[in-house]
Amino acid sequence: MSNGYTIDFVGVGEESKSGDCIIIQFGDFTNALSLRTIVIDGGFKSSFEKVSEHLTNVLQIDKIDLVVSTHPDRDHVGGLVQLVEEFDVAELWMHLPWNHNEGLASKFVDGRITDESIAERLRKSLQAARDLQVIAEQKGCVIKEPFTGLSFDGCFTVVGPTEDYYEELIPQFDGMPAQRSALAYVADRVAEGFQVLKKMFASWGVDQIDDEDTTSARNNSSVISVLQIDGRNILLTADSGITALNAALDYVESKTGPLTYNVVQIPHHGSRRNVGPSVLNRIIGSPVVEGTSGHKVGACISAAPKGAPKHPHQAVINAVIHRGGTVSVTRGITKSYSYNAVDRPGWVTSSSEEYGFVYEAEE
Repeated sequence: MSNGYTIDFVGVGEESKSGDCIIIQFGDFTNALSLRTIVIDGGFKSSFEKVSEHLTNVLQIDKIDLVVSTHPDRDHVGGLVQLVEEFDVAELWMHLPWNHNEGLASKFVDGRITDESIAERLRKSLQAARDLQVIAEQKGCVIKEPFTGLSFDGCFTVVGPTEDYYEELIPQFDGMPAQRSALAYVADRVAEGFQVLKKMFASWGVDQIDDEDTTSARNNSSVISVLQIDGRNILLTADSGITALNAALDYVESKTGPLTYNVVQIPHHGSRRNVGPSVLNRIIGSPVVEGTSGHKVGACISAAPKGAPKHPHQAVINAVIHRGGTVSVTRGITKSYSYNAVDRPGWVTSSSEEYGFVYEAEE
């Protein structure tokens, strides 16, 4: 058997609050010693038990070769502290924004702010990420910052963000003292409890999303990565937005030319704020004629059982399907993609999402 992979989108999340955890194994599945294990994000703190059960009972491992913290939101980093504490983790990739504070004070109007006070503000506002760094250092993990070009085992590569782009985003992070640019994101959070829904009517091939990037800076700082196994390509996007995705795809294409992706993570739990027609054309392909087979891309969305209609948004699901892709949504259930891997007893093929010609969406 040649090299293969399993990619498990673990069904983490809390009721209507979506989270992310992806567990990857790759190598020669006829030789267990050749397999490598990567965990990307760990969901909320409360997600640890489910993640641990999957690692221990399904994959039957207690050693993790690489843990990747894509960005410091609690629905991604929350479960990683206990994971690193209780499992044998060789290497941790995470950004350390408090180490990128040189010259930041000059970007704010308040003259009392110093570079060190900015670093301290970041440590406090991103406490879960800081805790992850501390426990990893105590456990003796190798810690690397995942900027564009960093590679693991020759087949798993960070394609975004660059260090320069990451440092441009830091002053706009939540909790910073000025120039908060993501007001739409804040307003959206405030309005969550007052959702007004309206009925939407869709036509095949017509997108109901746009190319405007309204993603928060912290989400655009997410690690974007590509796994390449036996000529197959997997794109993992965390919570990144259009700007970050386009930059990452530019990097990929500068190295290899455009890639055809077999599996794609749709970012930010399928939010309509993170993808648009242009970037989906690059990742999935252009719209196809209804009834044709299309591009055969498997797209997965990690979303809570009661996350809809926001997570995932039907307009995003439609945009992938009318480009020929198939969409799977976790909704609390782990979804797995595999190639050249051993069968798992009791696991069955899950159904794909259907096209929504009529659906409800936020006003």
